[in-house]
Amino acid sequence: MASTRDDQNDRRWMHESTAEVNIANIRNLAAVKEFAYRSFDQLDRDGNGFIELTELEDALENDALGNREKSFVMFLLNNLQQIAEMVHEEGDPNDGVSRQDLESYFQLLANLI
Repeated sequence: MASTRDDQNDRRWMHESTAEVNIANIRNLAAVKEFAYRSFDQLDRDGNGFIELTELEDALENDALGNREKSFVMFLLNNLQQIAEMVHEEGDPNDGVSRQDLESYFQLLANLI
């Protein structure tokens, strides 16, 4: 289950910083966004237009993905609940997230930075 996964794995590409926004974090967040958009159809294995928890968990087992891409998948997996809640009043990550959900989520994050 996502909540039991090592939270540090989804942040390997990020450097924690509370004092200032790190330019590398912005670039890496953009890289996660680009990966999610580019890989959406591959992650959405059942083709229903949503990336679900089980599909992200399956992607972590995909040997074709490199460590960086797996850390991006881990980021999405660990933030699935937050994505669902930020873009819907009654977010439910079990229903998955759509392309529009991801677009809205990354736009909200960009506005916070």
